[in-house]
Amino acid sequence: MTSAAKPTDGLSPAMRQYMEMKALHPEGLLFFQMGDFYELFFEDAEKAAPLLEIALTSRSKKGDQPIPMCGVPLSAGIMYANRLTRQGLQVVLANQVGDPGAKGIIERAVMRIGTPGVPLDDDTAAAGEPHYLAAICPGPGGYGLAGLEVSTGDFLLARFGDLEALRAEFLSLGPHECLLPQHAAPELLDVLRDMRVYATHLPPERMDALAALDRFRELFGAHAAAAWDLDEFPEALSAAGAVLDYAESCSRGGLDHLAPPRLLWNQAHLVLDEAALANLEILKTLRHGQLEGSLLGLMDRTATPMGSRLMRQWLSRPLRDAAEISARHGAVEEFLRDGLSRDALSGLLKKTSDLERALGRVVLKHGGPRDLAALRDSLFLIPEYKKLLSRLNSVRLATLGEALPDFGELTSALMNRLEEHPPVNAKDGGLIKRGVSPELDELLDLEKGGKSGILALEARERERTGINSLKVGFNRVFGYYLEVTKTNLANVPSDWIRKQTIAGGERYLTPELKEWEEKILHAGERRLALEEQLFEELKELVAAQARPIKEAAQLLA
Repeated sequence: MTSAAKPTDGLSPAMRQYMEMKALHPEGLLFFQMGDFYELFFEDAEKAAPLLEIALTSRSKKGDQPIPMCGVPLSAGIMYANRLTRQGLQVVLANQVGDPGAKGIIERAVMRIGTPGVPLDDDTAAAGEPHYLAAICPGPGGYGLAGLEVSTGDFLLARFGDLEALRAEFLSLGPHECLLPQHAAPELLDVLRDMRVYATHLPPERMDALAALDRFRELFGAHAAAAWDLDEFPEALSAAGAVLDYAESCSRGGLDHLAPPRLLWNQAHLVLDEAALANLEILKTLRHGQLEGSLLGLMDRTATPMGSRLMRQWLSRPLRDAAEISARHGAVEEFLRDGLSRDALSGLLKKTSDLERALGRVVLKHGGPRDLAALRDSLFLIPEYKKLLSRLNSVRLATLGEALPDFGELTSALMNRLEEHPPVNAKDGGLIKRGVSPELDELLDLEKGGKSGILALEARERERTGINSLKVGFNRVFGYYLEVTKTNLANVPSDWIRKQTIAGGERYLTPELKEWEEKILHAGERRLALEEQLFEELKELVAAQARPIKEAAQLLA
């Protein structure tokens, strides 16, 4: 191709940046932030507009042809992106990370990638339903299977000698996307097609058992792979490496909330094949495919989303060990007989948030203040759980209570620093308590004092001019101003500076008003930046306790 025919010739700097990012992610629909909107261009716009039911327009021409374009508000971008991932598409979010006021092109970076199996948020499924990404790797020993629920960190590995056994587990797992090697056998594709699971093909180097072994050692310790006999199941190991690599590349964050894998080759559970799950209507009804009327629909009276997801696992993979079954029955029997303890535990559970998904959002770098508040309030209940469970006779329940970790230091830090009812968005401010940072307190006082100073200025100017209807206003374009109606313009002092004419009068500035404005705006900007920094420190405290929090979530489930 000659230089005259390069795709970026004749494009604006922003469009050249778009094309460069698109070249790195050719398979995804690129949501490119431009101010308060995500914009899509060229083929991406033509593909996305009808699926999202939004208008397809165009912008400046490339050569003689207008560039197809569509866009969605930044605030609703993830909602629109999830509509596309549910239809089997990949979405790439490229956000502005540079200073919008700086000269030249604004720096942008790919922040996250959404796919059918790695949604951009966990609102794509009901709270009690998992949303799995799976990988299948065929090999001499059979078929390796890995499943990862990115939002909760639930992780499982299995290997099957034949395709029918794989189908049964795959149906129970119910993944939304499955990773396969390039040139996968037609029978594997048939399994995915039958179950309406989106297939994503990966090159061989992304399903490498040795690379997966190194990743396991990083995540779970040097001896974990040997303890779990992973060397004996290379197909499962390769599948596990694929889901871990894929999830990390999409979320652009770590997987510190990952649970140790559930190893399905330990034969601790009864295998229900596809026919049994369907005909016994375990997870959905045979006739209409609905939850209502199925065994799960009848049995699920859980108080938390974590418990609901675990109930689904238990019913699709029943225990086969008599001692385990007996211990579970003993726990149930105690709660049947001890109504007071049952009600007390139910009350605690109803006050407990979805720890797994709140933790997942924090670790995956898109958690908000409300997630920290949910973790704080739920972990604060742990001592009450331990006290209640220690009084019971069931060995299983007492063991669960003893195993619950202690989060005294973490909950104290969250309670002492985070506002009781923080805002949804950290950028709104107002999420850190007074007394945490002297600098923050000083900025808050400066903001408050500045606004008091403006009110005092307004009162003085009213008295000086005799204009009782005079008022101080503010907008983002002009900042603070003194507004006077037309009937009072004759009383305006000569030292006021006219700023803007409006339908009902005039707006003015004074040097003193401008000085107060500078103090307030600078204090506000510095306060928000400092609050965001302190919020990030709190998230790091939570992330450092990710494994124990995940363990507590599983025990409470």
